[in-house]
Amino acid sequence: MIKKSAFLKAPTHKVKDILEAVELAKALRKKSPKKRHIIEIAQSSVIGEVSFPFSNFYLKGDHSWITSTSYAKQLDEQGKEKTTWKTAALKVTGSHNIFEGIHVENSARHPEIKGQEVALGVYGDDNLFIGCHLVSTQDTLFAGPLPDDLMTRYLGFIPEEERYFEGLARNYFANCVIEGTVDFVFGAGQAVFYKDTFITLFDSRKKTWVSAPSHSLKDDFGYLFYKCSFESDGALEDSTYLSRPWRDYGKAVFDECSYGPHIKKEGFDDWNEEGRYKTARFLEYPLLEGRVPWVKNKKGETIDPKYKKAARAVKHAIR
Repeated sequence: MIKKSAFLKAPTHKVKDILEAVELAKALRKKSPKKRHIIEIAQSSVIGEVSFPFSNFYLKGDHSWITSTSYAKQLDEQGKEKTTWKTAALKVTGSHNIFEGIHVENSARHPEIKGQEVALGVYGDDNLFIGCHLVSTQDTLFAGPLPDDLMTRYLGFIPEEERYFEGLARNYFANCVIEGTVDFVFGAGQAVFYKDTFITLFDSRKKTWVSAPSHSLKDDFGYLFYKCSFESDGALEDSTYLSRPWRDYGKAVFDECSYGPHIKKEGFDDWNEEGRYKTARFLEYPLLEGRVPWVKNKKGETIDPKYKKAARAVKHAIR
């Protein structure tokens, strides 16, 4: 995986905001397609949607904000609803990048009326987010790619680099704060969350879910939440599930995490789909009392070594 140490000898550039960073990255890639660069972004605030299709960059923010107000039921330039996929404040389609200290917000609010509101959409592979702050309500963070069936459905509607990714994408989040209400981490990508804080906000529908994985059976990893904290800022007590499967084989592992009183005792939900509890792959270590009986591991079992290895890799990468 990408590491901070990989950029020790990379040249450093300074820019005023994320928009200037994108233009600089574009110019640098014309000169050299793969050379690593560090781009330091000054304290700034940008309104609108930003795309970062480049690879091998280290973007270091200093209270650098990107804010969008797009929402799913909003009409696009062709008069069609944007749906979830055209609402992200920041879309990252490149790979092997590091983003540090970047704040991404979708401030549309009221998802019960407006629909989904993505802050960050990650479509590439091996991107590392350190100390970033992601804020929205429903669908804050999309960890791509799309589920297989949606790749076909959205042919011609979503750009190819956002619709399809060859292979299994894995991205990493360390010491980040991620805020939302419903399914605020979702998608079919593999992801490691290391010492992140997940804050559930108030939602008028009074029932919320932190994550909604949509992995297929071929995906052996899914999401790993390692030493993460699940907290509330307005969410009601006993109102929030840790996860529900957006597709049959959605997979999420929770290891050594801490939970506020807003997290429901049963922990997990089956999306009210008949039989999905039989295929969903949720694991928790240690397994707490009162969890749903279809959590795959048993009390006292230890976590698969591959998850510990992935967590250690992130720990070393951010040094």
